[in-house]
Amino acid sequence: MKNLKIYFTSDMHGYLYPTNYIDKEPKDIGLINMINDFKKDGNTLIMDAGDTIQGSPLTYYLSGQKFNIHPIADIMNAAGYDFITLGNHDFNYGLLYLRKYLRTLNAKCLCANVVDKTGELPILPYSIKTLENGLKVGIIGITTDFINHWERTENIANINITDTFEAVKYYFDEVKSVSDIVIGLYHGGFEYDLNSHKQLMFTSENIAYKLCMEFDFDILLTGHQHMPLADTIINGTHVVQTPQRASSYVKVELNLNDDGSKTITSSLKKVKLNCENEIYNKYLPLENDVQQWLDTPIGFLDENLYPSSHLDMALNGSALANFINAVQLDESGADISCTCFSNEIKGFDKNDLRQEASLSVLKALNALDLNKDSITYDAYIMNTIRNTFNLLIRNHHKSNLESSLNINVVGDYDIIDLLEDSVNLEELLISSSIHSTLKEALSTLSSDELEVLYLIFYKFKGKLRPYCL
Repeated sequence: MKNLKIYFTSDMHGYLYPTNYIDKEPKDIGLINMINDFKKDGNTLIMDAGDTIQGSPLTYYLSGQKFNIHPIADIMNAAGYDFITLGNHDFNYGLLYLRKYLRTLNAKCLCANVVDKTGELPILPYSIKTLENGLKVGIIGITTDFINHWERTENIANINITDTFEAVKYYFDEVKSVSDIVIGLYHGGFEYDLNSHKQLMFTSENIAYKLCMEFDFDILLTGHQHMPLADTIINGTHVVQTPQRASSYVKVELNLNDDGSKTITSSLKKVKLNCENEIYNKYLPLENDVQQWLDTPIGFLDENLYPSSHLDMALNGSALANFINAVQLDESGADISCTCFSNEIKGFDKNDLRQEASLSVLKALNALDLNKDSITYDAYIMNTIRNTFNLLIRNHHKSNLESSLNINVVGDYDIIDLLEDSVNLEELLISSSIHSTLKEALSTLSSDELEVLYLIFYKFKGKLRPYCL
């Protein structure tokens, strides 16, 4: 009898340390936690099905840094990974970032339907691994061909991503002819419900069910859908999948008996808080840098923006979603903005500073460069205070002006903002001299803030002088 043990991960999305980046409490997640459970010998393989180097604040931070060895590759090397495939999100930061990851990774990257025309990415379609006990294991790597629909053109300009099914069809018999065991390492999920066996999807994004029906895989390791799945058989193929963010892994055990029969079992293993190892300490300064970067203010709000329940936000809209959409519209120049919330949402704290008159004036004065002055001092301050009034007016009237779409969804959902109207609300209110509204807004200011407004507008006789009296 010959045996094979597999530790399988997928869709870790760059979650290395025991944090979800929502709060500072340690969580039972993270690759560095996970690898302490891996017990490797000559008959063990460790494999990952992609979406590994994108998806967390840490990976976003890394994408803008310079390094010789990709930290995620280094951690996977310490864990002893043997094979990986690529997920759709592994292309998100471009060819150079992906190349750094693959070139510093000891594991072989298998992806039969990804062809790099530059020759810079070390990608193979399959591999035959002979274990210490002599068992020959053939592994075919594949990814979802819907990358062609999702990815930015410049990120895959020199990469051909071909039909997933056709790639398996091309290589399967070749691999099976020289292998005792055939494994599919697939960044893709199931197009059928695994209980009712009813087809739910009709595109090529997820075709794991079809692969099990058409090819004689012994084991199909799947990903992409973040679905916890173990010890499941489809048409004779043992299938598994892990949830996201390195919260669980799958342990697969196979026995090839002397009579040629095979016994395969698998189980989902939840990650436990256990990260005392050398690699934890090695990259702890990087993690601390990420946490410090996340805590760096990029702006200040005059009120907290917290999420309500998922159902309430889906039915009634969300000020948090409106804010994110407003920022996206302003930065992108788009006509419509769509915000996607996951199941875990933190929101934004207003912190201790408020974006009102006194703070606006002080920040504006600090930023004013008289040597490059192309605007008079009076006009500069006037614009600053005017913008602050606009903000106050907007905040006091937004409750009567907000609208949202009614959406009936489950799980992750999108909130779509409205098209921008040509009417300038602030100018309309000011030109109409709605003193009561302005007085109400001003009543929220402290005496020091009112004094700043009074001195500037009264002394320099600004256009908004009547509102300061």
